[in-house]
Amino acid sequence: MPKVGYRLESVAALPLGTAATNQADPFAKTFCSTLAHIDPSHLKWRTCNSYLETKLEDQAPSLTPIPDILGVVVVGGIFSQCFEAKGVEVFGLSLEHLANGHHLRAAIIHVSGVAAPSTNAATINDYLRKHPGDYLAVGHSKGTIDLMTAIQQYSYARAHIKVLASVAGAVNGSRLVDFGKTLTIAGFQVAAMQSGLGHCDI
Repeated sequence: MPKVGYRLESVAALPLGTAATNQADPFAKTFCSTLAHIDPSHLKWRTCNSYLETKLEDQAPSLTPIPDILGVVVVGGIFSQCFEAKGVEVFGLSLEHLANGHHLRAAIIHVSGVAAPSTNAATINDYLRKHPGDYLAVGHSKGTIDLMTAIQQYSYARAHIKVLASVAGAVNGSRLVDFGKTLTIAGFQVAAMQSGLGHCDI
């Protein structure tokens, strides 16, 4: 499957009168040490400087064990169901590594990409009830909203989601809407087709 390459300019959205702190160097060190830990031979990945504009010397693999007090669950975004139908899951390889390499409870909660957040929140809460324990929850795009809604509406989810990490979460809206609904959907559909995933109905 061909890879889709793109570059995003750095953007910081801040309240008026506050300042942004550039954390590129600390992030690069974490990224590079994690990359070396996952694949020290670099047979599958290139060196970390191939992916970052911040240039660093090679980092030693992180040897700190990951505590197993929290499981990890991921909720994908609006196009996730199209990708999942083709066997492509958001952070799927990472979850596999956490499960096999670190013996953590790690899973994707499958939700509808186009259902209301309240509907997906119920699905999330049901999953948590069927798989007891405390979790670090990762939401991608609309998945962040679904998780936030689950925390808001269900006391069980609120008690057992101990950490919520948003990755490109559609919090306070999304800049994609500036392109218009029709053009945004069409753009994603074209990207899905070019990646070999086929047509995605939204």
